[in-house]
Amino acid sequence: MIRSLIDGFKKVSTTIKITIDILKYIFSLERLSVTALFFLCTLEATLPFLSLWLAKYVVDVLTAPEQATDPNTFLNFLIGFVVIGILAQVCATFGQTLRERIGQKIESHSEVSLLKKVNSFSEITVFENPEFYNHLRNATEGSGRRFVGVIDIMVLATRSLLMLGGSVAILGSVHWSLGVIVLVGMLPHSLVTFWINGFKAQVFRAQAHDTREQRYYASVLTSQETAKEVRAFHLGSFFLDKYQEAFSRVYDRSQRFRRRALKVGTVSGVFSGAVSAGVFSWIALQAYNGFLTVGDAVLYIGLLPQAMRTLSLIFGQLASLHFVSLHVKYFFDFLKLELPHNANEIAENFQSKGIVTGYEFRNVSFKYPGVDRPAIENVSFTIEPGEKVAVVGRNGAGKSTLVKLMLRLYQPDAGVILLDGIPLKDYASEDLRKKTSVVFQDFAKFYLSIRDNIALGDLSKDQNDWIENAAKKAQVDDFANELPQGYNTLLGKHFDGGVELSGGQWQRISLARAFARDADLIVLDEPSSALDPIAESRLYERFRDLTNDKSALFITHRLGSVRIADKIIVLNDGKIAGVGSHNELMAAEGDYAVLFRTQAKNYADGIFE
Repeated sequence: MIRSLIDGFKKVSTTIKITIDILKYIFSLERLSVTALFFLCTLEATLPFLSLWLAKYVVDVLTAPEQATDPNTFLNFLIGFVVIGILAQVCATFGQTLRERIGQKIESHSEVSLLKKVNSFSEITVFENPEFYNHLRNATEGSGRRFVGVIDIMVLATRSLLMLGGSVAILGSVHWSLGVIVLVGMLPHSLVTFWINGFKAQVFRAQAHDTREQRYYASVLTSQETAKEVRAFHLGSFFLDKYQEAFSRVYDRSQRFRRRALKVGTVSGVFSGAVSAGVFSWIALQAYNGFLTVGDAVLYIGLLPQAMRTLSLIFGQLASLHFVSLHVKYFFDFLKLELPHNANEIAENFQSKGIVTGYEFRNVSFKYPGVDRPAIENVSFTIEPGEKVAVVGRNGAGKSTLVKLMLRLYQPDAGVILLDGIPLKDYASEDLRKKTSVVFQDFAKFYLSIRDNIALGDLSKDQNDWIENAAKKAQVDDFANELPQGYNTLLGKHFDGGVELSGGQWQRISLARAFARDADLIVLDEPSSALDPIAESRLYERFRDLTNDKSALFITHRLGSVRIADKIIVLNDGKIAGVGSHNELMAAEGDYAVLFRTQAKNYADGIFE
């Protein structure tokens, strides 16, 4: 019992603290509107008492006309009813308008804050951690409409407290014990309501993973990206079953909570109902025996359910506030989340200088989170200024991992990567990435116009001629000018008027985006995987001209194209299996020679024709 009380006080303390933070956040954005809203709330709370007091007078006059002193006074009270009714509607209308205004602004601001925070993570390690997505989902649930809910709860709670105070005071004027009895009678049920909402928050947190699974399976069944495979392999029933299994876990957990809440709520509800009926009967008997007028009975009987209902509402609103504040706490906690970073980042004149001595991998090892086997192990090599380096190897050899480490999307577990003799971790990540232009193997498709897609390569440029120049380098002009609106054609089928491209055309768009940036290092991860042989041949024929005096690192499975490289790095199972030119590696009779001759034999035998 004592532990329960301590836990209850802790919850109340936590709720108060978070509520204060929420109010500070809301007032910082909409101070005037929120103040006006609470003023209307106070006014609305007084109107029911005025209405009941007028009703008492009217009933007394109707039941005992001889007690009426002035017909004009009776008429004024009737007019008062009309005025109160109109004022109540006006307050409600203005209050709703203010809530919508405040809600829309806060919803947008909180979501923007959340998106900015997500965008601030310079490394992608967090995005491959399932726990991070649980935190992100909870933070998302705590932003936006949750703040609107807090406003509604605070307004209702303020109004309810004012109405409860007035009701108890008036009931206490009949007999001092009435107010106390009403409060004590409703307290158990109100506390149960508070407990139920607090426990509901725990259930919500417990099923965050299952809920996220549900949404994923639903997205697989409804996404354009997965529609072909789902239908080609008849996967609809499989993912639907997965969705229903996840739903069943969520539903079963919720049902256990609902059954428990029903039992406790029924007991407390019976007790509160009995107290309410007892007080009602006492007032009725007092009026029947002549100790109260009919108008008094109407007033007090009208106040009784209002007081009991209001007390229940207050605890319900406090419980809801506790529930919502826990969600919003996830939002605030997420905004405070900080990842380790180097405090000695180099910024001086870095952007204005070209690469001086180049990149160096020195005994670098790395393994992905949650994976035991290293993706690369003890890797060492250099990329000199202006040098063209190809990386080859079997699938899973660690080729793409090198790219992610060079962009500082990950930090090495061991060893160091140097740029001009300085560790990459000492550079500001944004400055470092501006020196590099990259095409990933799993490149992104942005559902914008062709012009905007290419412009994303360097948003700092204002003129447009460089966009078409980059498009020509990547052979985008071969198809862009044939589309309905040329470079202004919207891509993808997500929005009306969009045009879908082939995989090869999308890859050319990503290449153009890479060429649009005036970077010192160009990184191409399987740059021709979706291109047809003719387009691939044209790309590699022009590769040296396209990269000009820049350094270049490109990854490919098609070994016929790597002869243009100054140096070829061969990876096998995360380790370097050879470094040299094409002729040197062929003479060494190692992994490269085996891979090259295998591909050459397959082409000669017509396997790939």
